[in-house]
Amino acid sequence: MEITRLNTQNFYLAKEAARKFYWNNTKDNWINERFFEDDNNIMYVAITDGMVVGQIYGYILERFDMPKKQLFLYSIDVLESYQKRGIGKALVYKFLDHLNTDEYHNAFVLTNKGNVSAMSMYKSTGGKRVVSDEGEEILYKWIPQI
Repeated sequence: MEITRLNTQNFYLAKEAARKFYWNNTKDNWINERFFEDDNNIMYVAITDGMVVGQIYGYILERFDMPKKQLFLYSIDVLESYQKRGIGKALVYKFLDHLNTDEYHNAFVLTNKGNVSAMSMYKSTGGKRVVSDEGEEILYKWIPQI
């Protein structure tokens, strides 16, 4: 398996990811190329057997009330036939590599109670659940180890 960060030279791989995870075989095939021009936007794809089998994307956020940045994991998907092979974890770890500098306060993701497999994966990659059970949305955070 190869994990690749997408940029202005290889963003065409985002079209393959979108076709598999978002477009549901519609004719919509538009990709926002500007996304890949901004270094604060992060997208990785996992390639196995010569095709995109997983994707993760999110954003580097600046806050006015913190001296360091945050990472927001917005979305992660792995093809069902490739799940339970460590691809999702590998994508999360690659995304979290950004925390290995002194520039970041934390990373976070929102999910909901019904997404048990996502919660399990976030916990197994070191994410700490920090929102009470009162609502449907659950927040997981990762804190840099440096």
